[in-house]
Amino acid sequence: MDLFDVISNDIKEAMKAKDKVKLETLRNVKKFFLEAKTAPGANDTLTDDAALKIMQKLVKQGKDSAAIYQGQGRADLAEAELAQVAVLEAYLPKQMSNEELEAALKEIIAEVGAAGPQDMGKVMGVATKKLAGKAEGRAILAKVKELLGNTPAIHIRETKLLPDSSLRAEVSFFYKISEKQTYAVPYPASRLSFSLHQ
Repeated sequence: MDLFDVISNDIKEAMKAKDKVKLETLRNVKKFFLEAKTAPGANDTLTDDAALKIMQKLVKQGKDSAAIYQGQGRADLAEAELAQVAVLEAYLPKQMSNEELEAALKEIIAEVGAAGPQDMGKVMGVATKKLAGKAEGRAILAKVKELLGNTPAIHIRETKLLPDSSLRAEVSFFYKISEKQTYAVPYPASRLSFSLHQ
């Protein structure tokens, strides 16, 4: 049974149980499902992935609304929003913990060979597909920025010979683009490869 049918069936169960919050929440969900099914090009179909994205969006909207109501001192309205969020979250996959998300993203970073912030697009492209339904998009983005921001990016800008040029050359490079550091390394520098591990 796909998610659309599950929601339809649970609407009937909520009606029998006279569960007002669940009934109102699921009816709202089904309205969005039907809009998606009848959208141009949808061919009257709705995949579970698409359905989950709709429900995740509604969860985010509900949490954002609750935060606004709390800021306005309307605890009653905030509680109502969070009650509906709780109904929705029961249908979503278990969300990854911060540690699980970090471990999964490290695997993806290694998989795509990301070396720094310039590879964020490659990582996000894979991560959003692999982790769909398991973590919020903004949580994924924030963690990717954190992880790639801690990945050294070395850019050699210049080399020059030291007085004892037969032995060493001075190599200047920028660490993470902004911090210039200079090291004396065995000459000739052109034959060296540089790597920095954290």
